Amino acid sequence: TEQEVAIGRLSMGLSIQELGGESSNEPLKGYIDEVGQKLAALADRPELDYQFIVLNTDQVNAWAFPGGGILISEGMIDRMENEAELAFILS
Repeated sequence: TEQEVAIGRLSMGLSIQELGGESSNEPLKGYIDEVGQKLAALADRPELDYQFIVLNTDQVNAWAFPGGGILISEGMIDRMENEAELAFILS
């Protein structure tokens, strides 16, 4: 698990830089983290520190990394119609 988390965090950090950085929209980031943490509480691997990060890009995409890292783009969020769609993508 420790190695998985280290690899995931490194890969996630590089991806954040490549994809334009984190969003500066604090209310949106808080909301995404809140929904994500509710899902993480139900995960099969509660020992992981799940992170949900919103990217500052119009690209429509989401990424999952080893060790519990999840990235979601502002472009993806803009296309969603409700929280159920968000939960589906984050899970």
